[in-house]
Amino acid sequence: MWKRQHYTLYKTENGFLRYLKQQRTEILSRFNSFESRNIKYEYQLEEYMELRELALLDKEFFSLLEFGEKIAIDVVVEGKPLTEFGKKLFYQAQGKWIKTFFKEELPYKEIDPVALGIVLKNLREQHDYSKVKLASIIKFDRSYIGRVESGKMLPSLLFVYRFSKVCGIKIDYILTLI
Repeated sequence: MWKRQHYTLYKTENGFLRYLKQQRTEILSRFNSFESRNIKYEYQLEEYMELRELALLDKEFFSLLEFGEKIAIDVVVEGKPLTEFGKKLFYQAQGKWIKTFFKEELPYKEIDPVALGIVLKNLREQHDYSKVKLASIIKFDRSYIGRVESGKMLPSLLFVYRFSKVCGIKIDYILTLI
């Protein structure tokens, strides 16, 4: 089972069907709607980061599929019956979906610089800090903040510590958002 705050996916044939027929459209639609608007509240940021993770997994999954597997998925989503060969392709696609969405969990999570940058930028904006103002308070250059927020680099621990203190947020909370 893949579970976060807003979405739950099940590692079963019915879970795969539910994802394809219902959840995928909702997830991608909500993700795209977030992409076109400003995030003003932390609960929106949490959902956006969850949707972003799912959208990236979906993109990875569909990039692994062969042409025939994509056709089999389309046939199932349209509610049409599959041939025996189509069923084989569909089950191959399901196997790839499981491998993509239900990877072995490491005892830690890799930090995605782009995801962390998105979170830090949104938190900075929610606390009404410009890059210039934040830079002067935490004693880091504005261009450093720009590189971090754009995902070009991971911030130093000192940066994250000072940022969290200024915004009144615990570091572990910031990390749970990515």
